[in-house]
Amino acid sequence: IKGVYYLAQAIKLVAEKIPDLVCVMCGNMDGDRESEKIRDFIRENELEKHIRLDGFIKNTLLGPYLSACDSLVLPSLMEATSISMLEAMTVGRPVIGSRVGGIAETVIEKETGILVRPADPGDLARGIMDFWEMDNRELMGVNAKKRTEEFTWRNIALKTAEFYRGLIASK
Repeated sequence: IKGVYYLAQAIKLVAEKIPDLVCVMCGNMDGDRESEKIRDFIRENELEKHIRLDGFIKNTLLGPYLSACDSLVLPSLMEATSISMLEAMTVGRPVIGSRVGGIAETVIEKETGILVRPADPGDLARGIMDFWEMDNRELMGVNAKKRTEEFTWRNIALKTAEFYRGLIASK
């Protein structure tokens, strides 16, 4: 459901145009069929210099990992509100993500990131290339960081209270 195989396919397309591209895939990548399928795809397409499988990242290293990236790519097929997405945006990293669930609700097109069709490696490659060619990538990061302010516990509590006040007032 995370769409990582589609990301590997997209990286193959993008690497043809950006020869020094490196995609670092993080998260649990051990022991399931999808992981083996991705490893096989990387080997078969000689993408070892473009795709690194770093696995699970300790919380203490998460900040440095995200800060070293240009963006977070989140090719999920379904997703609620992604903590990974919010963590990346909090450190000023735009998100290139599938137009599903919480990603589509959080990412503002070409303002805080780029949205792409889910399960479509070609469109994901297009989104990565569009991002790479943008002049305002740093501004997107600034906007992404500002956007996360809406998701603080304080703001969520205020919005929840406002919602319930509206329900009570409508009776």
